[in-house]
Amino acid sequence: MFGLALLALSLAPVFGSDPRVVAKIPDGCTFVEGSLRFAREGSKCVYVVAKDGKKYPVVGATLGAAYDEVDWPSIDPTGSHTAFRVFERNPHKKVGTFSVLYDGKLIGSDTWVGPLAIDSAKGAVAFWTAHGYSNTADGHLEPGAASLVWGKFKSAKYQYAEFRSPPLFTPDGTLLVTTAARGSGDWNVITVDEKGKDDKHGSGSIFEAAVRPTGHAVAYVFGNLHGDQYWMDRAQQLYVALVSLDEHGIKGAIGVYGEKYDSSGSPVFSADGFHVAFKVLKNGKMGAAIDDQQDVRCEDDFVDELALDPKGSEVAYVACRGCKLDSKNGRQILRGVSATGGKWTVVHGDKRSAEFQRTRFPTWSMEGRQLAFAARHQGKWRVVAGAKQGEPCDEVADLAWTDDGHGVSYGSVLGGEVRWCRLDVE
Repeated sequence: MFGLALLALSLAPVFGSDPRVVAKIPDGCTFVEGSLRFAREGSKCVYVVAKDGKKYPVVGATLGAAYDEVDWPSIDPTGSHTAFRVFERNPHKKVGTFSVLYDGKLIGSDTWVGPLAIDSAKGAVAFWTAHGYSNTADGHLEPGAASLVWGKFKSAKYQYAEFRSPPLFTPDGTLLVTTAARGSGDWNVITVDEKGKDDKHGSGSIFEAAVRPTGHAVAYVFGNLHGDQYWMDRAQQLYVALVSLDEHGIKGAIGVYGEKYDSSGSPVFSADGFHVAFKVLKNGKMGAAIDDQQDVRCEDDFVDELALDPKGSEVAYVACRGCKLDSKNGRQILRGVSATGGKWTVVHGDKRSAEFQRTRFPTWSMEGRQLAFAARHQGKWRVVAGAKQGEPCDEVADLAWTDDGHGVSYGSVLGGEVRWCRLDVE
């Protein structure tokens, strides 16, 4: 335990400077949980609200037009560019229209648009788009022939494309990574650089990828699937492969991790790019491993977000016991899995926090000495760092340690206000 029982008993005092109000939620609207995003230092924000059965994109306090669905809010670090995915039903057709609302203008309208992201270099929005999709057995929309769009770049069409997660970028915003498949159905890791040069890496049953922060390498999840078209109904062993982007084929292979576990996935790099952590499954329980660790404890029913410390020596993760998952057969280690119910904690090494209704955003300080996270207790969110906690609020987003390591900055919603807050730790 690391002093978190204090929070569960509401005994720990609140430490922090007065919050700064960034925006006020438009009157008559209900904030949509999980939709809050901030620009650097909380200078601007985007989020989604609901009113009278419709969803609305909001930039600051400016309410956008009504849509049937609005999701994937995004804002670049400077606050100069914003994007949302929006959907409108057509009463005269079986299918509606997805669009990207970018800087207040609709672009990329088609039958299907995937999750989106904005790069940090030019503020350009990236997403997959397809003219058609199918409803699969597990309830998600799987796109048909799809093209990748990133600013002025548009790829050739792929038979299948990533539909769970948005395209990923290196921190400098100059390299995009995603996954897609052509003709034979074999999936590849797709990269696009800032000049619009695209490339393919890996081949086979690839599920997801992560890019090294410094570029030059990716980690991706793959499996040697059995069961033909019924593979989802059978247990599958998935692995994490680390490959160089500077080489192709066998020359690009760096390593394969997770062979000693029943399944492995959701890779995350350390800040220096030298280490990778990933979720693991063994005997129906989950844990988290780093690099070639083969004997980590798997004690939880679900592992969600992972965070490696700056040196890559320790991984913190969100864990849950007693929850129900929407994926099974080895796929519960992939990103995008939903869990309901249960008791939530944050784990690192042999330390486990108190139990909460939900935990999120494990975040290491720059020197890796301290850990902060968000926890929901009695219906309210708080930021927790050691024995200290922020004040209760309705939502928390964008946790970041201050450069001096003495505090944690974060965004929050309380009542009708969107705020930028600080928790003083030292």
